[in-house]
Amino acid sequence: MTRILRSEELIQKILRLLDMVFWELHPLLSKEWYSQNLTMPQFKLITLLFQRGSSRMGDIARELDISLATASGIADRMVEHGFVDRDRSPKDRRIVLCRLSKNGEKLMESYRDSYRSRMRGMLKELAPDQLLLVSEAVEALVNGRGNSEEEPEGNVITGALAEDLKNY
Repeated sequence: MTRILRSEELIQKILRLLDMVFWELHPLLSKEWYSQNLTMPQFKLITLLFQRGSSRMGDIARELDISLATASGIADRMVEHGFVDRDRSPKDRRIVLCRLSKNGEKLMESYRDSYRSRMRGMLKELAPDQLLLVSEAVEALVNGRGNSEEEPEGNVITGALAEDLKNY
């Protein structure tokens, strides 16, 4: 019982600390996001496309838990902004695929680079032994993800982000 309680206490502490890290990074990312006049659903769409690459409209709607009509409307606005391209599947012309445009890729890479720059600054403040602990902890989180019995459907990263993660 004590071990379970201790684990729960540690989990709560970790969550509070991760919240602090998030809020330390948040103003920087918000500034860039707001400068593009993106709504949260629009941001979710381009983030999804950055993670997964080209996606069918039905898959986007399901992943974002919205109707097909709503997903289509969001995609329309992102096409107008120049962040998303729509294509017909060469195998089945009835299938509409969305993908990030070059501008969309640049935007998401800019977000990622800003995040990494800020995170790098935070990590540089740590001693080498602390960096090793952080590295091992983050690696355990990433590797432990697949051990969960309740792993959410659709957690596979296949887009531009997947290519980037191959370097790590």
